[in-house]
Amino acid sequence: MDASHITPHPDDWSQSAQLTITTDSTAAGVTVVHLAGEIDLDEGAALEDVLTRALVARPSRLVVDMTEVGYCDSAGLNALLKTRTAATAAGVDLLVAGVGDRITRLLWATGTTDVFTITETVEDALAHVRGD
Repeated sequence: MDASHITPHPDDWSQSAQLTITTDSTAAGVTVVHLAGEIDLDEGAALEDVLTRALVARPSRLVVDMTEVGYCDSAGLNALLKTRTAATAAGVDLLVAGVGDRITRLLWATGTTDVFTITETVEDALAHVRGD
């Protein structure tokens, strides 16, 4: 896999855990965006930018790995929803992997659990067969 590493807001002086974003591309044309830390108002725009740039490359599938995300607020959800809309328009499968209890509660509370294809692991997302 080819990997690039992006750390938004390197001069962030806030008390929150910084969001780290790493992007990998597989030989099969799948892009995996690994997220670690917290996604809040300060990080939402950077996340949206990275996901938008990933879609420009027109991968066959875009996987957002949230295994190491400890917190996500409406800014992160908004970035995911915008990415879903753009992915659908571009004909790219979007899967969200490794969603923990906190993020599951956010999706449930906002009525968006059925909006995303969610898998337990990145490996499951890579093996996922489109069901439509």
